[in-house]
Amino acid sequence: LYRTITFGHEQCHKYSHPGETGPVTMYNWATFPELNAALHEVFSTHPKYTLLNVSMFDMRGDGHIGGGENTGRDCLHYCVPGPINEWNRLLYHNIWDEIHRAA
Repeated sequence: LYRTITFGHEQCHKYSHPGETGPVTMYNWATFPELNAALHEVFSTHPKYTLLNVSMFDMRGDGHIGGGENTGRDCLHYCVPGPINEWNRLLYHNIWDEIHRAA
């Protein structure tokens, strides 16, 4: 099982609702969708491996750790509880499917 890559959101202090995002120019984050597409292509040809696609969280600029604009807010990592809890649900769902597919 491999999880897709999610990028941070520049100036994440500006976002307060799901779906709010801005330009992605820092740290090669803009290349992540292309890398995720390549991962999907590779993993889809190998049934032994599973890709946990969490790219939908690229639209969660509001879910990052920290406070306001000048507080050193971490715009890469997510709050807990938050989007990461959904990754666990997706993982559980993938494991459940795999068990029942094998039975």
